[in-house]
Amino acid sequence: MMLRPSIALLLALGLVAGAERAAAQASPQPQEPSAFDGSAAPSGASAPDGPELIGLELQTALRSFGPPQHVYPIRGDQPWQDDVVFFYSTHLYLYWYDDRVWQVRFDRNFEGSVLGLSMGASREDAQKSLGKPIASREDWEIFQLPDRGFPVRARLFFTSDRLSDIYIYRSDF
Repeated sequence: MMLRPSIALLLALGLVAGAERAAAQASPQPQEPSAFDGSAAPSGASAPDGPELIGLELQTALRSFGPPQHVYPIRGDQPWQDDVVFFYSTHLYLYWYDDRVWQVRFDRNFEGSVLGLSMGASREDAQKSLGKPIASREDWEIFQLPDRGFPVRARLFFTSDRLSDIYIYRSDF
């Protein structure tokens, strides 16, 4: 019997976290910060630029970011649309499907920069940085990002024409 991806991921997280805690207690060793490690950059500095987090594997995320502050499911209309979300205190969200990150979110409280933009940037700043949007509405715009072996897009949300939320995702789902 095959477990649903969200349940399997939660079980894997528990097993990996338990094993990592046991290993750390047995022989704690300092680790070099990785490119994805939040400790490698001061608070408020630029995070990995979002697209490079798409496709990230579970163990790499745990090694790079540590355990999330919160883990929660998001149910889709169909079982294949179910996600597990890791929320980090930096206001980074990793959306998981089939043990890989397929979507990343940076909310209005994120203090760094993503795609060359900081929260509160204008629509004009976003278009200068990312080019012409491929779709646009009153409160959001979608931009095509460089291909990473799969198509990647960014959906930017605006409140009073100021950047308030960024989603970066595989657009082939």
